Amino acid sequence: MYVGKDRVRTDMTQNEQKIIHIVDKKQRVEWLLYPSQRSYMVMPGSGAGSEAASKSRSHNPCEGAQGASCRNLGKEQLFGRQATKWEVTFDYDGQTMK
Repeated sequence: MYVGKDRVRTDMTQNEQKIIHIVDKKQRVEWLLYPSQRSYMVMPGSGAGSEAASKSRSHNPCEGAQGASCRNLGKEQLFGRQATKWEVTFDYDGQTMK
């Protein structure tokens, strides 16, 4: 999971296919990217995913994310900046994805 000021990016694998999900809170839009198919979908969104991400600086990034659970793995240095590392698990269609 990558969190920016107004966007959240989540990379996942489903059925051995890489999927990138980007939520833009400011523009209220979501993108689903399928790199192996060289295709994407754009959907109007509520920006709820970004709302949870904006709280992640001080709270659990999974707050408000249905089917997600997060485990705080502690602090670490990333590119010279202090970061909190999280393990994010999603339950989707009876499968658990990390």
